[in-house]
Order: sequence, then structure tokens, then C-alpha cells
Amino acid sequence: MFPRLRRSFAVVVVLAMAGALLLAPTASGTVGTQLWVARFAKPTLGSDIASSIATSPDGTKVFVTGSTYQGTACHDCTSPADYETVAYDAVTGAEIWKASYNGPGNADDKASSVRVAPDGTKVFVTGASRDASVYYNYATIAYDASSGTQLWVSRYQGQADYDSSAHALVVSLDGSKVLVTGESKMSSTGFDYATVAYDAATGAQLWASRYDGPATGADFAHAMALSPGGATVYVTGESWGGASHVDFATVAYDVATGAQGWVSRHSGPGFSQEMGQVIAASPAGGRVFVAGESKGTTKDYDIVTICLAAGTGKEQWAMRYHGPGDGRDYPAGLAVSASGGTVYMGGTSYDGSATRNDYLAIAYSAKNGAIQWSRRIDSRELPDMASAIALGPGGGRLYITGHSDSFDDIYLTLGLRTSSGKTAWYSHYDGPGTCCGGDYPTSLALAPGGSAIFITGSSWGDGSGGSYDFATVAFSTA
Repeated sequence: MFPRLRRSFAVVVVLAMAGALLLAPTASGTVGTQLWVARFAKPTLGSDIASSIATSPDGTKVFVTGSTYQGTACHDCTSPADYETVAYDAVTGAEIWKASYNGPGNADDKASSVRVAPDGTKVFVTGASRDASVYYNYATIAYDASSGTQLWVSRYQGQADYDSSAHALVVSLDGSKVLVTGESKMSSTGFDYATVAYDAATGAQLWASRYDGPATGADFAHAMALSPGGATVYVTGESWGGASHVDFATVAYDVATGAQGWVSRHSGPGFSQEMGQVIAASPAGGRVFVAGESKGTTKDYDIVTICLAAGTGKEQWAMRYHGPGDGRDYPAGLAVSASGGTVYMGGTSYDGSATRNDYLAIAYSAKNGAIQWSRRIDSRELPDMASAIALGPGGGRLYITGHSDSFDDIYLTLGLRTSSGKTAWYSHYDGPGTCCGGDYPTSLALAPGGSAIFITGSSWGDGSGGSYDFATVAFSTA
């Protein structure tokens, strides 16, 4: 079985926002200077799909992970894949090392997340990897950050002869533990959330905690976040609730022991399909924010952003966004101001045109969910699909990146002023490919001081057969 694809919430209704920002070829704001581009491709014509990026704490290195496919050229490959992790010099983009992982099944291995130890000495990667039979396991790997030497591999399968796929990874604040989450199937309960902690030095499993929803149906974890003090990890996703169908479900665990704390579930007005997709904990403590898709009563999916009390999981407020096109709206990420006073949600919203989506960004009051500002970003009246956001270290800009058809299928990244949502900075990257494919960013990371932004994803190459490559681009944020 192929691992399940990621769609890589009292409710207050928010109507469509006026004042969409139309980006012309020369948009307002500073144009980011491109510092370097690094493309990675295996010698074969199979596509290489980057999924996640992280920077070292000292700002000297950039790490990218994803999946590299072998065999003939393809757009949506089904041929076997390996994990591929690449380290770059953050200043020049020069490749420092690369490391592949082919699991025991010599079949599909798909990396989903990369993170760096707080002291910068190790890099951790997780994802889904086929075992020697036909089933997927979590496969979490530690590499030496300087050389790429593999230090350990740990695999998790909840029950033999069933699939398990990891999607998110965090490292404890003291660097002693690596925590991963995803879904894992059991014969008695179907798919459950499965959150696993490993010793960061050895890869030894410290604990594994599973969450099976109240109706013993399918439960899929999508994202996780640490509390500011590092004692608690929060996991969110989608969980079968029986009469309420699929709900948001957010679970708190003790990082030291894996003991489950609270569970918070949210059902939308349609009692149909709700899925928590992104999560952030307030740096100030006290609140946890979750956002995801929620099916309305008669319309397509809306975005719901929820505030939970960090100590109890009690819902404080929920804000629902329904775009002007009555189409699918979905989040790309959440970020919280250093003071904890504002939560920023970035995503994609259908505007009602034939095939057109816009970037969407909203600033909410963390206290009560009141909208401080909101923006729809439409690049030349063509489709724009956001994939990731990040808050600048100084808190003055919210960066949002994604794919835009505006200049022939490009990476389009914007820096919005957090005070108003207006564009302060923007950049774009158009890869060398001229046929059959475009450029699709998946993840972004900022230099520790905020002087540069790094964006990775998949970009159609210029080879004779054509295929996607890892494409990582650095821009100055000045």
C-alpha cells in the first residue's frame, strides 16, 4: 500500500475579505536579491522531490531533504524512491555533503521532514519507508551535520503487516530527544496517531504513544509543536468521531514520558470532514493554535483557526474563513508573534474564477480571534497556491511562499508587514525547464538573524528527458 498522501477548524464566520492585492510584474516593495541557486538531481531522469528545509543554529548551513526517484522520467512517479538529504553552504550554496537512505525493502522511501539539533551537531530526518515485506514504517535517521555520516536509523511499526508513515519531527529543546508523529495502523483500531520519542544520541526508542479516537476509526496526525518550555509536545490531525464524522483532534503529551495529557476535539457545522493541518505554540505560553480545513454545510472546505488553552486544551475561540469563490480554502502555516499577542495564518483561497486561487494571510488577536488585518494576494489574476510561511526573527515581516502561474509557474515569495499586511518585499524563481512542468516550493527557512531566506521545492529541469529536481534558492531579505 502506498503511504497516505498529505493534503507536504462557539465558531465565528469570517466573510470574504475585500482589497485583494494584485501583483503586477513590478509589485510594490523591495525586490529580494537572489544570492544563489542550488539544484540537485540524480543521474537518472527520475524526478527528485524536495519536501523540507532547515538551517543550522549558527547560520552556516542549509539542509534539504526529500525523495529521489530512479528510472525513467515522470511527473507523478510511482517508481521506487530513496530519502535524499543535502547540506549546502548558507553563504554560497555550494554542496557540502549528500546522503541517501534506501530502506530494507529496496522500495519506496519518502522523507517528509528535516530538523537540526539545538547545538548544530546533528541533522534528523523522518518519513515513510518500506520494510522487507510490503509495508511502510517510520524511518528516522540521524546524520553528522558536518560530514553527512549516518549516525543511526530507527524504524517504527505499530503492528507487523500494517503501514506506518511519519510526517513531522521536532527536537527537544535540550537536544536529548527526537520526536516524530504520523499514523500507524493496528488490526483492532485501524490507523491511530502514533508519536514516538528517540534518544538523540543513540536512536533508542524511549516511548511510543498512540491516540485512537472515540469511534475507533481512522486517525491521521499531520503536525506537531513543542511548548515554549519544552516539557509538552502537541500533535494535531484528523480523527474519526462517529456521528460527527471526521474531527480536528489535538493531543498533548509529556515529552519526558509520553504520557497523554489532554485531548481537544473540534467539529464543524457540517459534521463532515475536519482536519488539523498546522500547529503553533505561543512563545509566551498559555495558548496553542491549530488551523486546518473544515467542510461547511453546503460549501467546499473553509479554513478554521482555533485557539486552545495550553494547560487544559479547552477551546478559547475558533475563526472560520470562507473565501469569495465558495471553493476550497486551506492553510499553509501558522506563526505567533514573540509577545504572543498575534497569530498569523497563511494559506490558499479560491476566488471564484475558473481555476484561480489566491494567497491568503490573516493576523488574528491571540486573545479573542479578532482580525487585525487580512490580505488576499493575486498575482496577475492567475492561480497562486501557498505552501509555507515563516515569521521574520525581528517580527516585522511575515513571509509566505508558494507556486504561482504569474510568470510561467514560479516560486513566488512575499514578505508582508506584520503591522498591516502590506507587501514590503518579494522575490521569484523561475527554473530552467521550458516544457511540461513548473516550479513548486514546499518549505522555507530563515537565516538565524533574518538576513536571508531559503526556499526549497521541486523544479522542472532542462534535461533531454525532463524531470523535477530539488531546487533550493537563497534571497537577501534586505
